[in-house]
Amino acid sequence: MSDDIIVGDASLPASTDDCGCCQGTSAALPAARHNPPGQPAIAYRAGTHAAFKQAMLALLSSPRFPALGRLSTRADDDFAIALIDGWATACDVLTFYQERIANEAYLTTAGESLSVTELARLIGYRRRPGMAASVDLAFTLEPAPGAPEQAVAEAAIPVGSRVQSIPGPGERSQSFETVEAIAGRVAWNALKPRQSVPHRLRSGDRIAFLNGLALSLRVGDAVLVLDRQLLAAASRSNWELRTIVAVEAEVDAERTAITLDRGLGSWVSALGPEAELSLLVFRQRAALFAYNAPHPSALHPQQLGRNFPNQLPTEDWPFAIEDDVIDLDNAYPGIVPGSWLALARPDARALYRVEATAETGRARFLISGKSTRLRLDTGEGLKDFGAGNYRLTTVYAQPEAMDFAQAPVVDPLWGETIVLGALVPELPAGRRLIVRGKRPLVRVRERLALTDADRPGETFAVAAGEVLTVTAPPVELSGGKATRWRLRSPGGREGTIDIGAMTRPLVFIPAGKDDPVIAEAATLEAVELEDATHARLRLGKPLAHAYDRASAEVLANVARATHGECVSDILGGGDAGAVFQRFALRQPPLTFVRSAQGEGRQSTLAVRVNDVLWDEVPYLFGHGPRERVYATRLADDGSTLVEFGDGAAGSRLPSGRDNIVASYRKGAGLEGLVRANQLSLLTSRPLGVKAVTNPLAAEGAQDPEQMGEARLNAPASVLTLGRTVSLRDYEDHARSFAGIAKAQATLIWDGQARRIFLTVAGAAGTVVAVDDMLQALRVDGDPFVALDAGPCRPVGVRLALRVKVDPRRRTEAVLAALQARLREVFGFGARSLGQPLYLSEVFAAAGAVPGIEAVTVDRLYRSTAPDNAPERHAQLLAAPAARRPDGGFDGAELLVLAAEPFDRLEVMP
Repeated sequence: MSDDIIVGDASLPASTDDCGCCQGTSAALPAARHNPPGQPAIAYRAGTHAAFKQAMLALLSSPRFPALGRLSTRADDDFAIALIDGWATACDVLTFYQERIANEAYLTTAGESLSVTELARLIGYRRRPGMAASVDLAFTLEPAPGAPEQAVAEAAIPVGSRVQSIPGPGERSQSFETVEAIAGRVAWNALKPRQSVPHRLRSGDRIAFLNGLALSLRVGDAVLVLDRQLLAAASRSNWELRTIVAVEAEVDAERTAITLDRGLGSWVSALGPEAELSLLVFRQRAALFAYNAPHPSALHPQQLGRNFPNQLPTEDWPFAIEDDVIDLDNAYPGIVPGSWLALARPDARALYRVEATAETGRARFLISGKSTRLRLDTGEGLKDFGAGNYRLTTVYAQPEAMDFAQAPVVDPLWGETIVLGALVPELPAGRRLIVRGKRPLVRVRERLALTDADRPGETFAVAAGEVLTVTAPPVELSGGKATRWRLRSPGGREGTIDIGAMTRPLVFIPAGKDDPVIAEAATLEAVELEDATHARLRLGKPLAHAYDRASAEVLANVARATHGECVSDILGGGDAGAVFQRFALRQPPLTFVRSAQGEGRQSTLAVRVNDVLWDEVPYLFGHGPRERVYATRLADDGSTLVEFGDGAAGSRLPSGRDNIVASYRKGAGLEGLVRANQLSLLTSRPLGVKAVTNPLAAEGAQDPEQMGEARLNAPASVLTLGRTVSLRDYEDHARSFAGIAKAQATLIWDGQARRIFLTVAGAAGTVVAVDDMLQALRVDGDPFVALDAGPCRPVGVRLALRVKVDPRRRTEAVLAALQARLREVFGFGARSLGQPLYLSEVFAAAGAVPGIEAVTVDRLYRSTAPDNAPERHAQLLAAPAARRPDGGFDGAELLVLAAEPFDRLEVMP
């Protein structure tokens, strides 16, 4: 027979309702329960107050209790009915707590912290403590200007050197301490890449760099470029005559840049890389004697016929150059034998050496005056400047040799080697470096078509003269015959272009003064010699960014530091008669730092009993009675409890007064994620250290694990069982690693084989280092499976809403609750990697806010393509991890609400 209580009488006629004492019901207790999978809570109640009261009222008229048939009232003020109501209340309370107890028995539905903790402990899982942020500190050592010998030759920066941050509005100052000792030098403060190289002109060059600033060069001056080995130039072509069209003095470099009217010819490259060129500026410009003689037609015919009987008035004078001698239009004492001289007309040019000079007076073609007669090294080609070309000929003379300056290197800095501007003294291999600078800029020579980086197959045009930003290092294609550049237009659109080795459509220009500075960490593999005066740094792996060379620098006085500061506590006294003694650290939170072992975290706690160091173990169980060990666990209030053994599982504490001392570091969590250049206060100042900063933002921090995270991570700790096989195993293992909040494993074809790519995100979406995690995964997984990892790509979602607010509620409070609800539903913690976002989700989230009566979504779009048009999209898709055309990998996208999410938030009337 069933235990269910069936109440009511189905055979009663529908009209039987005179006094209300015979009301029936079809309800049954316990109530039917249905628990589909994946629910946040389980239904376990047998009934509610109303159900219990209704059932007992129905039983009053049941034939099983004939003695109660005489009770004809159902009024609540009757004593019997009030007693039933009271008992229904007791049943309601009892079943409410029965359901709560049932929910606390399951990890996914438990709501109490103690329940989650104890359930996790059943499978050996402990809630994870917070992780301390880590950062690279770049120290600047004090130089001694004018007396470098007075500077500290080498400064020791010990472990525990403390720095503090400058807090922003609403922030607290954070302390960081170095975790490694380094030796610093003044010469390592900021190593500059090589900025210039010996100037060698090439075919097509129009710019030449000359030593000095006061060179008295002007626009329009003639310049002679020739092979230094050129002796008899009249019959050779290894020279060119050009005109200066721009002069720019570069004061800082103490050089002058001149721009020529045309690029140099192919003969320059034909000479070979070892050829040496000379550049001369002609200081004197002259003309041939009588170039300004009046035309015969200007004379009276009788005078012309009497004085020049053979001269026709319709023809010009019979100008001619005889042999190897020319006469100039004035006296030019600066022209000396042995110097170069050039004759130029609109369609021809010739180069000669001056063999001899003489100052004379001449009278011819109605012109008389002083003249300089020059005898040249050859008369070949001189006749070409006579006759009709005589008046058009310009003589360039009195050349002055210019010294070539070092040419600036304008190419960006990228790759795995950095050539420095000088030698670097004794920089040890394995040193941690920071490279920082601005992104390179290029100017487009001619109109180009770029392939859209976000929409493969689509192109967009950039006009000639437009300035673009280089956003990534170039990638060599086709065996070095072409290079792929990734560029960003001023409008923010990114694209790629393949440039052949012999084409130069882009011109590198200096970065702007207000352009942002980027930085990255690198590891020095070796210091090599580029030449006798320049060193070359070889890095452990290529740089992730390309840098504008002029603004780039390499910081080499770099030490690793972590959030927190060292403290020491007397925990108390031991009692040999007590078992499992516990003590709480007085200055929480305990700092945990990153480690390449286990789950990637390591405690900074050290406990000494009677000045003897005891060992920390995960659990006391399994340890012998003489083992000096202790275990720690995280309390609900965030403090750390230190527990000792009972003499069977771990040794008991010896009796003593204040004989238990703990030294540790305090400080952990997301508040340690300081911004770049925020750590600048030297709390402890090692000898010779002048300043400190953090060129990169802190990373790797994590708050203590919350209950929701424990529900997800605790089962994952036993799913992998210490091995990694499936994609889910890789995700679970990665998520269990310190500092990683989200992970997604994807199989990607890399062009040769399938590769597992892990997209990871740190707490609150921060970027986290993956090297230690990959090392652990390769140990636990298949060593023959290619594995890589990278950060997710956060994509901001923007929207425009119109809402109708309940007039009885305060509008400001309702709108604030709406924004908070949207940030909760579409924030980092609630979204998964690669998860799409639907319009219906926005309606559901906004409509659930108390006080919202109606919602209209006018816009829902992404901040990046596709679906970035500011309109209402029914769904927004998040791209999965994928291989880029250059061979690299992009992590999966994470759609989250943008920092400024609303285009418009209006209240409907």
